[in-house]
Amino acid sequence: MQPVSLTGRMGKKEREKYRITIPDCIQRIEEQTGAEITVDDWFPVPSCMPLTNVIEAFSSKPKYELSIHFACGAGTYIFEDQETKKFVPLTKFADIQGMLELFEDKADEIRSGKNKYFTMLEVVKKLSSFVDKKKQPAGLDLAKMFSNILMKRSFDSVGSWHVKGLFLGMMHFQDKYNEDLERLQRCDIHYVTPDLRIIPFCAFNVIPEWYRDRIQKKYSTSVEEWEQRVGAKLEDGLYRGIMRRGSGDELAAGCAKSQMFHEASQALM
Repeated sequence: MQPVSLTGRMGKKEREKYRITIPDCIQRIEEQTGAEITVDDWFPVPSCMPLTNVIEAFSSKPKYELSIHFACGAGTYIFEDQETKKFVPLTKFADIQGMLELFEDKADEIRSGKNKYFTMLEVVKKLSSFVDKKKQPAGLDLAKMFSNILMKRSFDSVGSWHVKGLFLGMMHFQDKYNEDLERLQRCDIHYVTPDLRIIPFCAFNVIPEWYRDRIQKKYSTSVEEWEQRVGAKLEDGLYRGIMRRGSGDELAAGCAKSQMFHEASQALM
C-alpha cells in the first residue's frame, strides 16, 4: 500500500482533502478489517535492524540495513489460522519487542568477543519463550521458522516465512508539500548518477527540475542509438520472470505454483 504523493499546484483545502498518511492508512485498515488488524500491530521499517545486526555479527559479513527514517514506512505480518480461517497478526501471539531486544543484546555480546555459536544457540533456545502457543495460529511454528532463518540464513529459509505469512507494508514517498530534510538524510533508496552523485529517491523525483529532468536530458540516449552502439536489441535483454516460465503444475503460470514456492514449502518440513 502506498499513500499518495501530491503533485502539481494544489490549494491548502485540496491538500487537506486528499492528504492521507501512513497513520491514516493504519487507522483505516483497523476500521475496515473490524479490528482484525489493529494500529498496534504495525512497526516502522527500521524495527528490523536488531535482526540484521545479530545475523551480521554471527556471519561476520556486512548485511544490508533498513535504517531509514521511521516515518518513511511501516509493516506487519499476518498469518492464516488453518482452523478458523481468520488472519492473525504476528503481534497477537508473539512478543516482538522482546525478540528484538534479545537480538540486539546478543549481537552486542558477539561483537564484544563472546563465542558466536554458543550465543546463537542461546537465541534459538529462547525464541519459543516469546511465542504464546495458545494464541499461535493452528499449523504454525513461529519459533522454528525464526530458528531456520537465523541458523541457515538462506533464501529458502526466508521463503518459508513468506509461504506461511503475508507481509503488509506501506511506504510514503514525499512531495513538495511535506518534504523533510531529515527523512532525505536517512534515505535507503538512492539513484547513482553517471557523474557519481548519490541522490535520495524523494529528492530525485520530488524536485525533478533540480535532479531527474536535468540528468536524464544530459545523459539519455534513444533506444535506436543504444541498439546501434551495442549491437543488440533492447528487447532481448528484458527480464521475463523465471517463476512464471513453463507449464502445468511444475512451473505453472503463477508464483503459488512456482519452483520457488515448492522449495520454500519443503524448507518448512
